[in-house]
Amino acid sequence: MAFKLSQICRHPARDILVLNCGSSSIKFSTVDPQSGRSVLKGQVSHLGDPTVNIQYDIDGDEGQKNLSLETCSYQEIFYQVGQICALKPFRAIGHRVVHGGDLYKTSILITDQVIQNIEGLSDFAPLHNPLSAQCITHMTKHFPSIRQVGVFDTAFHQTIPDYVYRYAVPQAWYETHQIRKYGFHGISHQFVAQEAATRLNRPLRDLKVVSAHLGNGCSVAAIKEGLCVDTSMGITPLAGLVMGTRSGDIDPAVLGIMAKKTNLSLGQILEVLNTESGLKGVCGYQDARELERAYTRGNRFARLAWEMFAYRLAKYVASYVVPLGGIDVLIFTGGIGEKSSLIRTKTIGWLHGLGFDLDLDRNETHGSSSNGLISAGMHHPIITVIPTQEALMIARETQRLTD
Repeated sequence: MAFKLSQICRHPARDILVLNCGSSSIKFSTVDPQSGRSVLKGQVSHLGDPTVNIQYDIDGDEGQKNLSLETCSYQEIFYQVGQICALKPFRAIGHRVVHGGDLYKTSILITDQVIQNIEGLSDFAPLHNPLSAQCITHMTKHFPSIRQVGVFDTAFHQTIPDYVYRYAVPQAWYETHQIRKYGFHGISHQFVAQEAATRLNRPLRDLKVVSAHLGNGCSVAAIKEGLCVDTSMGITPLAGLVMGTRSGDIDPAVLGIMAKKTNLSLGQILEVLNTESGLKGVCGYQDARELERAYTRGNRFARLAWEMFAYRLAKYVASYVVPLGGIDVLIFTGGIGEKSSLIRTKTIGWLHGLGFDLDLDRNETHGSSSNGLISAGMHHPIITVIPTQEALMIARETQRLTD
């Protein structure tokens, strides 16, 4: 069913409807691309469970709906989301799409071909791309006269040179199957790099930036002259740093060894590496707050997990001196990056040899009184905490393509 345009545009609208389809949730909000103000926001939670919960807030008025997947389909879920979003005016729709392969080097207006391409890349992002394609299709039905834009998490990393993104595997693997590094969290890395330049009152093209997005998924990006030149994740979000439930970098021979020793299939082993490894695998905790509490109680496995996390992160940061030729700014973002003074302290402790130094008081307050700055005095390199705003970045990209 198409919602009438008059329902959402009774007066000129400048807000962008932003939709972010995750593996187990769908976030939606209307965002002013200039101010970042949001008058409507909500989330569909527990996708894949028998009962799906939809919570939303419109100008402070909260509401929720529960839907049983036994009696309704994803089509009904997207219909309900569309019905809620139609309560506030917006002029365009921006979608976060996890994987654009090497097809999309920037955001793009949605067409039928783009939807097909997103579906075609599902092997690289099986938990995300199919749902994004469904969401775009249903929003097209509900709002046929509203233009839509795909904003790809992989696009920001398309400036990485070939000697960085290529794997040392047979040429045919790359040419036939596109086996290469793609990188993720690009929307977040791009936003915080631009925000850092704004806060420092310096052109981004003049800065050598390392951005550390640390949440349940974690990645690091090296940004030179405003362009990404390296990143820690690979063809999928499994590579790189130690994460909440993902192993990060691991000797690929482990897969064959564990297949022989456990009789697990390749798919089952990959499932373990994605969902039962990382911090959770080492100490049993994937939630950073629970992990820090266990750490302060002296839990030796929690201590080991944090040490592994910080060491791997610091090692990646230090390695980016190579493509950048030095580091001007180190940005911490994402839930852990923004809120864990402990992990920042441990990480910087490994980086003293490169000139990094923390202001301990600023670090404890996450830079709240210093515009995010947590490095000591005028010490170089600069260390800063910047909350990521992926929805705002998506809104700005959507505005750029629909103005």
